[in-house]
Amino acid sequence: MGNVAVTAGSTTQCTPFGNVPTGTVVRVDEFFAQTDNPNTPFDETGQFITTNSPGTVTITPGTANTVTIQNTAFGQIELCKDPVAGLRTQPTFQFKIDNGGIINVPAGSCINARNVSVGTHTVTEMAKDSFEVTGIRVDPAGRVTAPPPGGSNPDLAGRTVTVNVPYGTAGETVVTYTNAIRTGTVKVCKTIPSTSSDSLSGRTYNFNINIQVAPGNPGAFVTVPASVTLAAGQLSNCSGFTTSIPVLQADGTNTIIGVQETTGGAFAVTDIVPTFTRGLCSGTYPNPGAYPGLNCIPGGKDLATKNINFFLAPGPQYVTFYQQST
Repeated sequence: MGNVAVTAGSTTQCTPFGNVPTGTVVRVDEFFAQTDNPNTPFDETGQFITTNSPGTVTITPGTANTVTIQNTAFGQIELCKDPVAGLRTQPTFQFKIDNGGIINVPAGSCINARNVSVGTHTVTEMAKDSFEVTGIRVDPAGRVTAPPPGGSNPDLAGRTVTVNVPYGTAGETVVTYTNAIRTGTVKVCKTIPSTSSDSLSGRTYNFNINIQVAPGNPGAFVTVPASVTLAAGQLSNCSGFTTSIPVLQADGTNTIIGVQETTGGAFAVTDIVPTFTRGLCSGTYPNPGAYPGLNCIPGGKDLATKNINFFLAPGPQYVTFYQQST
């Protein structure tokens, strides 16, 4: 039937089209200009505007028949991930914008910008046990909102940042996360029963902590000595913690820790219990098999050789050697 223009305002604006025969079904399609007017702050091409058109109405007599078209201006958020240092194969991380769906972002890359409404939005990285967030950058930096009372923004511990996203003609808001492999520490503990205190306390027990430093089957390990001293009559004590150890190897596999007691004597180890670790590392030696293969003993621990193998978890953890005199 023809065209009509409506100039948007702070409230709904209307423009009459003209007389139309009753009973006619009229469909109204909104369309945008092919080029943008550089003298206005608006995007006449509709690149950053959504519309709910087309709308339809059946003309009835004696009334003004109205079709209302709603527009929403939007901006864009682009999510990026820095490569994780120490990994040959980069993992994929998951994000949400506000309470939306999962967005996958491989480390060392950016995804295509996502359309969001103009205003404030929160980006959250979903927790990934082996990694911590060490930095969140926003470009332009001035789009980070003010921190909440008593809080911080960006919030590294909470893995979140809240940003103001402007109308799309002002450009994308780029949010970049930096992650690091989490670390763990290990100590060794010794416990004896009271019936063995006369023969087993009042001495020092020595251990080797074998730390995986390169992946493979077998991988490469370094040995760190540790010792536990039981004073006379003392039934339990622990060594100090090791320095921080990455929980993942360069190929993304879990780091293996082996602890073996090297002190001999008239006693038997009755159990070796890991606490806060990722569990025992059970190898396949002497038969060839899947990784970790040669790196771990069958079953993960051997009381006869006073040896235990386990996977390192983030944070402090320890293994306790229980023994009694023979």
